[in-house]
Amino acid sequence: MKTIIFFITILLSLALSAQDTIPGPSGGKYRSAVIKSDDNSLMTFDGVRATSHVSDKLVRKRNTGMGMTIAGLSLFTVGTILIATAPWQPHYSPYGSVSYSTTPAGIVGVLMIPVSIGVTIPGAVIWGRYAAKIRKAQRPR
Repeated sequence: MKTIIFFITILLSLALSAQDTIPGPSGGKYRSAVIKSDDNSLMTFDGVRATSHVSDKLVRKRNTGMGMTIAGLSLFTVGTILIATAPWQPHYSPYGSVSYSTTPAGIVGVLMIPVSIGVTIPGAVIWGRYAAKIRKAQRPR
């Protein structure tokens, strides 16, 4: 159970850290730096050309969608693995019937599946929408 919580914590921290800011020394955040590339055109820190008019907001939202999608797919994978590996325990009634129940790991796996779908689908939509907006902004005019 501790490994599951650790894995979820790692995934969420990766999803939340997908931003275009750099942590500053005093806890503040810096914007992306502008540098010169080999062909003497301006480029931002993340490699997007400054002349393409792509705002940091679009890139940040695309990265958020990407992080949500990856986190959701990872949760789905972990949930499926937990369900598949959880042992079923038989319970016999005095009347001869048998019922089966699973361990708490199986229950957590079953609960992770809808949560993962609820994170993956909006993440994929956000990722696709803002990737298209970035491509549109990068098109030569």
